Amino acid sequence: MSKTREYTLRGKPIAVQELLDVVAVAADQAGGLRPLDAEDVTRASPGLSRPAVEAFRDAGWVFVRATDPTPGPVAKVFVKPGGRPALATNRLSAKVADSLSEAETQALLARHGARIVGRLKFAPGLYQVEVEPPAGKDVLDIAAELTAEPAVEFAEPELLEVIAQR
Repeated sequence: MSKTREYTLRGKPIAVQELLDVVAVAADQAGGLRPLDAEDVTRASPGLSRPAVEAFRDAGWVFVRATDPTPGPVAKVFVKPGGRPALATNRLSAKVADSLSEAETQALLARHGARIVGRLKFAPGLYQVEVEPPAGKDVLDIAAELTAEPAVEFAEPELLEVIAQR
């Protein structure tokens, strides 16, 4: 089962499917969980790329049922156009108005359950941000809320993706 979600990347809306039945867990946090095999994961979303699912497994991720109790943090699984899976993180990049001080930026972010973890030096007012969304929200929701703020130029979620071999 999935639902359509949307986020903005470089000013363009990106539609993704959120898998509601499957989440990803770092393998070192998955003790005692019964991982799903690639076939089970791809069955959850027709068109999902099996090689990409296997690449995540090879990179140290396991996929489990969303209803399984997990001992640590989980990553929501999104399916991008073309069947490419992407895993949610708790980070985003945010560009705020150049006129805001770092203290003002921190206060703005704190109102949305976010905090600065790094300043990205290649543009003024650009930050790497960590979010702690309240129950029922995730990094896509927080990115949308921040983007709606007049002093925020953009807020883009950081998603983990597989890069295809060349």
